Amino acid sequence: MSPRRRRTSRIFRQQVGARLKQLRQTLNLSQEEVAWEADVAQGSISNYETGRNDIPLSVLVAICQALNTSPIEVLSSVTERPLEVTAELVSSR
Repeated sequence: MSPRRRRTSRIFRQQVGARLKQLRQTLNLSQEEVAWEADVAQGSISNYETGRNDIPLSVLVAICQALNTSPIEVLSSVTERPLEVTAELVSSR
């Protein structure tokens, strides 16, 4: 993976994680409560919120259900630039 791609991926993960954290805190839910509803470990929620780990699509859907939102809403809140770069990377494969 190129340095640019790694950087874009990290930024994307951090932005998605920050949005999930914001939604969780707005609902006054703990990481543990979301983890329970999404059937993942609390440490996984922490890693997703900080952007340390990629979120598998099935887990993103489960987390969004626990937060009463949709993956589309979460992903559309990510800044435009990283999504453009990500789209470029996907289309270049």
